[in-house]
Amino acid sequence: MKNYRLKVIDENAISRDIVVGLIVIVVAIAVPVIQATMYLYSGIWQSFSIITPLNWVGLDWAAYPHSWYGLHHILAWLHVSIGILALMPLAVYISHLYYKFEHAIEVAAIEASSSQ
Repeated sequence: MKNYRLKVIDENAISRDIVVGLIVIVVAIAVPVIQATMYLYSGIWQSFSIITPLNWVGLDWAAYPHSWYGLHHILAWLHVSIGILALMPLAVYISHLYYKFEHAIEVAAIEASSSQ
């Protein structure tokens, strides 16, 4: 029974990674679709660079860079969808950390129940 439960947890971790990856891809595709819809509605192209969400969260450097000007220019040039896709490995890594934490709790619960 112990091995079966751990195998189910492994399969859940793989499905979770797939879901996280699909969410990131859908969001990365949705941004240009929203941009195109806004353009078709108003006739004005709204540029969404990586700097745009940094401005939304209130990062002063994004609005008024005082250093790292080259990085600011690169981020202003790159579309936000590229930034979202670049964060995909981080999202999968966080998902793996969550899996390891869940796995450790499951193993501890099995060991605790077997010791009683």
